[in-house]
Amino acid sequence: MSQTFTEKLKLTKRETGDFDWGADHNANLDRLDAHAQLETLPPPRALTAVLGAGAVGANLMGSTVYFYKVTAINAAGETTENKIPFILEVLVSQPSTPLPVHLQWEGVKGASGYRVYKSATTGQEKFLAEVTGESNLTYSDTGNTATNNLQPAPSGNSARTSVKKIIAGSGISVSPPDGTGDVTIEAEATGVTSLKKSGSLTAISGDVALEEGNGIALTQDDTGKKITIANLGVTGVRKSGDPNPLTGDVKVEAGSNISITQDTPNKKIVIASTATGGVTSIKKTGSGTSLTGDVSLEQGAGITLTQDDPNEKISIANAGVTGLRKLGDPSALVGDVKLEAGINITLTTDAPNNKITIAAAGSGSSAYQTQVVAAPAGVAATDTSNIQTALSAAGTAGGGIVQLREGQYVINATLTIPAKVTLQGMGRDATTILCDSSMGAVSTISTSGNSQGLRDLKIDENQPNRASGNPFVGIFLSGTNPLVENCQFVRNKSAGTFVLLANGGQMRNCIILNNGNALSTAMIQGGDLIESCTLTLNQTNGTNNDWIQSANQVMNCRLIRTSGSFSGGGIRTGTSNKIIVGNGLFVSSGNAIILSAGSNVHTVVGNIGNGTIILIESGSSNSAIVGNASFAITNNSGNSSNQIVGNT
Repeated sequence: MSQTFTEKLKLTKRETGDFDWGADHNANLDRLDAHAQLETLPPPRALTAVLGAGAVGANLMGSTVYFYKVTAINAAGETTENKIPFILEVLVSQPSTPLPVHLQWEGVKGASGYRVYKSATTGQEKFLAEVTGESNLTYSDTGNTATNNLQPAPSGNSARTSVKKIIAGSGISVSPPDGTGDVTIEAEATGVTSLKKSGSLTAISGDVALEEGNGIALTQDDTGKKITIANLGVTGVRKSGDPNPLTGDVKVEAGSNISITQDTPNKKIVIASTATGGVTSIKKTGSGTSLTGDVSLEQGAGITLTQDDPNEKISIANAGVTGLRKLGDPSALVGDVKLEAGINITLTTDAPNNKITIAAAGSGSSAYQTQVVAAPAGVAATDTSNIQTALSAAGTAGGGIVQLREGQYVINATLTIPAKVTLQGMGRDATTILCDSSMGAVSTISTSGNSQGLRDLKIDENQPNRASGNPFVGIFLSGTNPLVENCQFVRNKSAGTFVLLANGGQMRNCIILNNGNALSTAMIQGGDLIESCTLTLNQTNGTNNDWIQSANQVMNCRLIRTSGSFSGGGIRTGTSNKIIVGNGLFVSSGNAIILSAGSNVHTVVGNIGNGTIILIESGSSNSAIVGNASFAITNNSGNSSNQIVGNT
């Protein structure tokens, strides 16, 4: 809101100085009059600064005096200190440990905002910040903003609030010429003064619009303030195929099936075809009646329509099958070709669309399919239903792949993988299955039948946020011959075994991070081959038992303990005939490998530890413990049939 005239005259003592209404009062009156005539915003009439509390940035130093000024701004410009009232200046003395500075000022009517200036030297303030809005009257200097040393407080008040002078533009006269006082504005008419129609003595009145007629072009030249009217009529006539126009008096005559119509008012000749030898009607096949009205031709299956505008014709062509070849034969079959359905193949004829659909049939291996699951919804009920529906459909078809997209799927119930179905993501860093906080004490994955797979995803059992109660097994692959590849398993809710593999199971290139519940059995239990996997113990919820237990072969794996304790071993054989080769067992202390009591014929070769133990329990015999580094061998078997050679 702008200031009223009365408000402009209500200048306080601090804005005008001490008025002397004595002999020199005229000087003060002149100052009031100058302010009223300048019609500019005043700066804020009051400015205070206090120290606050808290840490500050590098632009406030301890034991330093800072000076601040605040100006008002509007669309025209900014207030200054060389016209009354002057800009107030405040100072703040910082203690040895600097503190924030809180500024507050009185509002200026008509201001669109305010600018804050700051310096460590009085009168040298530079721009610090701008506050938007007439009623926003505070700013806190926290030392996180540097001043702009190229922008000092302004030297002239440019925050005008009314017109000061009228300046004549092109074609305009202003009287008096200086544009002050009572001003008269008039147009200097030197252009068109009237328009008349051809043959009329009377000028057209009112607002006149010029429009282009046939063969006429209007071009507006704003710079030269003129309109050019030009003839766009015939400039030459040529015979078809002749590059040169005809000369002299040219006569146009109508030929066969041609009509010529002269339009004198518009100065044009219309040449039209009168031919009746073109398309006269269109009939559907087998119909004796022509179609009526606007007929539209549309492409059907196996048909292409090509419109030739220059020759006024439409070409209709067959775009369907042009030949059939036997697989591997370069030549198309000839004659009448018959398609017959083979084993697990169905043929469906679609006569209206002239096509034959060939599809797999039955539920055997030929019917395997890929089910792509919708993108994650982030809603547990939706994501769970979408994934399980796809798994079940692939199972019904006899097997296949259920493909998850990138993102995080949230589930609230166990996902059951049918036989011969693989649940696959886009990569263990791209696709995550997260157990919802409402999910009970149930396994994350279970199986029905045999030969399931998990590939290219991460499973997060979300142990810290799940409801009370713990399942014994998290990833329960109980069917024979499961395969797990390129997966990551974290934050186990399971309290017995994180991943259980049935007979024939294989697990490759996987990461298990035991940072959830302590496991009473193992991170991985069972399976035929555990290869190139990394298992890390990193939890404080109790004591783990084993890392890997009862796997037939453990090769090229890394076992790491970053925190937590365990009571069993890194790798425990459980039963006989185990192979443990090329592993790094960095479990810090205790038993890295345990050859279980009563189990026999093991191969333990080329493993590396960090000062831990290979324990041969009582009754374990006929094993080769060869070429292992950084282990202590504890032989409690009492059996000399074990070969213990080349270990360090």
